[in-house]
Amino acid sequence: MLSIRFEGLDWEKPFVDASVTTRPLMPDDLPALRKVALDIYGAFRPGRLRVWSAAEMGAFPDTRPDMRVLAAPLADLRGAELPDGLTLIPTRDTSHHAEAVAAYADVDAEHPGHVGQARMLSEDDLAAAIAAGTMFDVLWKGQWSGYAGTLPETLLGLPAQVVQELLLAPHARGHGLGPHLSTLLARALPDDGRVLLGTIHGENRGAREAALRAGRRDIGGWTWVPLQG
Repeated sequence: MLSIRFEGLDWEKPFVDASVTTRPLMPDDLPALRKVALDIYGAFRPGRLRVWSAAEMGAFPDTRPDMRVLAAPLADLRGAELPDGLTLIPTRDTSHHAEAVAAYADVDAEHPGHVGQARMLSEDDLAAAIAAGTMFDVLWKGQWSGYAGTLPETLLGLPAQVVQELLLAPHARGHGLGPHLSTLLARALPDDGRVLLGTIHGENRGAREAALRAGRRDIGGWTWVPLQG
């Protein structure tokens, strides 16, 4: 099933979304999908086609990755050894939201490609996760050092705790702490058979590698297929 979409609801950024297919996509399917997308939605001048596949990243030549889904049962993530001084406590309010926004800006300044790959939750969305009891402050050596939180949902047919935020403040980055946030979350969340599931941009190498080192597995994702020459 094809539909016209607009990135960030920006009318100047149309793309075609292939949201349902009758079988797994193969690289040889892309020319036909390109043609159909332009035949139906060419009047919008879409620049890209987005497809979902469980294939590994890079399976489709001449494309770029979008968001990848990384997941693992919570029970499988609880056993890793943790560094001294790294803990979680339930988040009580949004008082550190401005620090978190500044932390994102710091990453964006250091890695320009990060812009558009991830962004901090809005204060309202942060408050919703706090109300659900599944948002936590990261403490490192007794100092506030980021957020780690989820919301319980069924996503992609899986009963999941869906990652809303995994963030380290600037002073806590570069110490190998990232993978341990998944372990801490798995221990803090209810033992109810869910998976820890989150989406990470395929080009966000640091976040993706941290999730993989924690034991989460890449189960598929979206790919951008160019439509305009």
